[in-house]
Amino acid sequence: MSFENSKLLNQELFFQNSSTKSFLEENIKLIILLLLSTFLLFSNKPARYLNKFISRIKHYKQTMSNRYASRSYNRNNKQNPYTEALSEVVIEEGGYPGGLFNEGNTCFMNSVLQSLASSNEIMKFLDTELLSKGRKLLETENEEEKEQKIVSDIDLRFSEKLHHLLSVLNDKYYSKNYTTKPTQLLRTITRGKNNRDVVLGDDQQDAQEFFQTLITELEKNVKSLSKATMSNIEGSDKKKEDALKTVKFKDLPTNALLNQNNLDKVDTVYIPSSLLDPNIIDVENKEDELYSPYKLMTPLDGITCERIGCVECGENGGIRASVFSGLSLNLPSESMNGTLKLSGLLNEWKKPEIIEGVECYRCSLKLLKEHLIVLVSQDENPMNVKMLQRADILLSEKVIDEDKYKELRDEKFIARISKSKKILIARPPPLLSIHINRSCFDMRTFQIRKNNSRVVFNSKLNLTPWTAEFNDLQLDARLPMSKKENENDERYKQVEDENIGHESRVAHERVQKGFEEEDEDDEEYEEDEEEFDDESDIPENPPNYSEMEDDDTDSDDENYVPNESIKNAEDTTEKDLPEPAVTLNPIKVANTPDGPLTYQLKSVIIHYGSHNYGHYIAFRKLRGCWWRISDESIALVNESEVLGVPGVFMMFYEYDYDANFKKMSEDMKIAEMNAKIEKVILKKKEVEKKEIEEQENAANIQKSESIEQSEDGVLLEQEEITDN
Repeated sequence: MSFENSKLLNQELFFQNSSTKSFLEENIKLIILLLLSTFLLFSNKPARYLNKFISRIKHYKQTMSNRYASRSYNRNNKQNPYTEALSEVVIEEGGYPGGLFNEGNTCFMNSVLQSLASSNEIMKFLDTELLSKGRKLLETENEEEKEQKIVSDIDLRFSEKLHHLLSVLNDKYYSKNYTTKPTQLLRTITRGKNNRDVVLGDDQQDAQEFFQTLITELEKNVKSLSKATMSNIEGSDKKKEDALKTVKFKDLPTNALLNQNNLDKVDTVYIPSSLLDPNIIDVENKEDELYSPYKLMTPLDGITCERIGCVECGENGGIRASVFSGLSLNLPSESMNGTLKLSGLLNEWKKPEIIEGVECYRCSLKLLKEHLIVLVSQDENPMNVKMLQRADILLSEKVIDEDKYKELRDEKFIARISKSKKILIARPPPLLSIHINRSCFDMRTFQIRKNNSRVVFNSKLNLTPWTAEFNDLQLDARLPMSKKENENDERYKQVEDENIGHESRVAHERVQKGFEEEDEDDEEYEEDEEEFDDESDIPENPPNYSEMEDDDTDSDDENYVPNESIKNAEDTTEKDLPEPAVTLNPIKVANTPDGPLTYQLKSVIIHYGSHNYGHYIAFRKLRGCWWRISDESIALVNESEVLGVPGVFMMFYEYDYDANFKKMSEDMKIAEMNAKIEKVILKKKEVEKKEIEEQENAANIQKSESIEQSEDGVLLEQEEITDN
């Protein structure tokens, strides 16, 4: 064998050995990975996880098989004349809203998106304040410098996708079923550590967290547009600096937002600076009065004012103004399964909080002053006289400066008093979001659990008892925070009906009970150490959150068969409960006169299940009607069902006042639709009357013909007898 051939053979053997070695290494890695996976699987109770997986699949299949169930559109059954006419008018107006697919555990996303779609203020803001302004800026790309300045700063992808998705949900589908996915929108959301799980929807998540994620992304778009707008204005750096400073009244921009005027506007609100810093020198001329700017970024932004002051002397450091994007109301721990009222929760929210044992600068200085007076009267020590003079000067100020106080502070004369902390809404947002925090700590189990107390609310909410205009705020902590607070509490006291929507509430409570039972089954599996080896160990399907529909439920699945939970429910006495006719007539609300501070309920999110597991559905207002939407399942419902439903998690109240007509826009819409419904009913009555008349005429003709035939027969017989 030659040297060259030997060399080639050695190379070939080398490559073969290398391939064999690489193959063995890969297989060894695979075997190790399989062994490790098997160990982890069996060490973490595969029965429980496999059972949950199968249960979730059945849960998903069940929701898919019940989409678009709507008793009001079922024309096979005889319905109330008003409901039949309503169905026709609703379809003419646009009919069904769009649904959203549930891709595993995305009901928390779907419910929030449907709720936002119900808001006119959100749609108007996205269209006119963001996208339209963004397009106008992009149209000025003629010059290269401007293009580089603007395009690099503007990022409205999230707003564009959100506006498109909400428009799709609000589109007119008449009697057709349409379902979409929020995939394009979710791709525009920043994938950070905090919101990765929220966006992906891989696990049970909180609707409130997803809502906050959407608001954060929307604010980013607003900031990018504001930044691009400022960069396109000469002297923008100076304008940015000026925006952080106080502005004189005479220099305020045209149509500046003051107090509670134009509550449907999203812009900069100007607050009297003397409220924020009482030491500002008063001016005689109103034109020279100073105002501080507070920027509202989205329609969900409003302004709260907080006052912390001494209950003895009334001293406080000024009002603390803050921009908020929703209220979070806590349920009292002593009420775990009771009935609460929204007005009561709001009263608890604004209730003064007493902080004990706080050092008060003014009260402490007064003690020191009294001591110095005694010393000076006994011995006119120049040092004591000087300190007394400084104390008098400091006490003459409206708010005592902390640094100056520390120079005179004496540990022997410290006044430990109680301070009162109180908060009110100074400017409500165009769209008010209210979150019911149902999480509570269970002292028996030392775990977080869900508070299932029912919260009763109205379709209209007059915010007067929980608001105060800037001009009505009082700095003295010994006085009510608002000059009109006591008067407003009595005059606009809210009244909620606990008995409303009883029939539908029974069905919803049954669904909630089903989720609780399934959660108990899951807990039992967590405690059970036995392996999963029998299909009979699988719990029953999760309860169907559309089971309150009629039996003749429309479905895209022709082979759909109601599950056992529905069949069993049909055998109960609950089936015999009267089915109310679906109407547009709103429930009358006491002490809510139409006005700018009377807000209209636009959507409600409810939650079935426990703290760690469950399902979200949304009730939303569209085309004057209330819709119950559970992912793909959509039904037209009464307002009484919305107001009577338990498990409320979030509510959205919207500014809906028409200043020109001095009425709520929603009320005018309902009145318009009711007029159309009356015409349809009258038309149907005329048609029925005409049909009855035609039937009677046909019957009379038939009767007369039969009489003539009988008379002809009698004459014929008489002729035959005569002939014979």
